Amino acid sequence: MSGWMRILMRGALSAFRARLLKLVDGLKAGDVARARTELETAIQAQRDLPGTLRRWLCADIRRIDGRNVDEWKQRVRDALRLD
Repeated sequence: MSGWMRILMRGALSAFRARLLKLVDGLKAGDVARARTELETAIQAQRDLPGTLRRWLCADIRRIDGRNVDEWKQRVRDALRLD
């Protein structure tokens, strides 16, 4: 990779990282609960999936705990840290 491409890529990744961190900081437990409900409704609407599979997927989604949003946000920040 040439020098100018490396600079361009680093700038693009830095901009993406900043945008993603801004979005993650705005998440709240209510957002997780709302997304979980919407996703479960969308899965149940997929009539081409067998009922058992829909039930399993919905059970997995119900296990997502919105109270752990702060922990998840910290993990995202740690993963995006540029060293």
